[in-house]
Amino acid sequence: MNSLSAAELRSRTEAAAEACLSGALARMVPGGRLRGGFSWKEDFARGELAGNQALCSAAVLDLSPADLAASLAREAELPEAFAALTAAGPGFLNFRLSDAWYDRALDALCAPPDAAPDFSAARFPGLDPALALRQDAASPLYRLRWAYFRSRSLLEEERAPDCAGNWGEAERALLLRAVLSDGEGGLFSLADAFARFYAVCQIRSAPDKGFRLKLLAAFCRAVERVLRT
Repeated sequence: MNSLSAAELRSRTEAAAEACLSGALARMVPGGRLRGGFSWKEDFARGELAGNQALCSAAVLDLSPADLAASLAREAELPEAFAALTAAGPGFLNFRLSDAWYDRALDALCAPPDAAPDFSAARFPGLDPALALRQDAASPLYRLRWAYFRSRSLLEEERAPDCAGNWGEAERALLLRAVLSDGEGGLFSLADAFARFYAVCQIRSAPDKGFRLKLLAAFCRAVERVLRT
């Protein structure tokens, strides 16, 4: 996944999930076709990628959505990107991303920060002007700006060799938000994910410091990407 944009990363992941489901259906109903699409969510227990293919295709295949979803989940042969596929509710399909996916996504999105972007309130037209002007944690713009420059400071001060790391929920949330942040509003959710990560991560003393610094670099790049579009 080296040198992929966040949009390309999402597209390739959805394509892999679609191929997985199509392969499962081919073993069940030769010549059958699935309709529907995917949505991303921050749900690390059930799965970050949800599909509605069973809901959209069941009638054509003369099956109930729940039965079709259960059969697809049972028949699917998961590629490395996915740790699990489960059926839920009336016919949803939930793909849980694997540590291997997060490793490759981090490699794809991690790069040294570029020049600092423009954080002026004009870049955030949907933000309450009174909040935009505040210089404390009550302002989402202040939190975003603080998170970005704190990350840059750590990246400039700290050095460590690249290494594998532990993908806990805070680490997953930070990278997933970096993958999903396409607009200015999404950056505030990204900043909140950074705050959760920063609260539990002692970067300077962490045995996997190199891994955590890569996460900070991916965070900075995500902010830069959105604010330069």
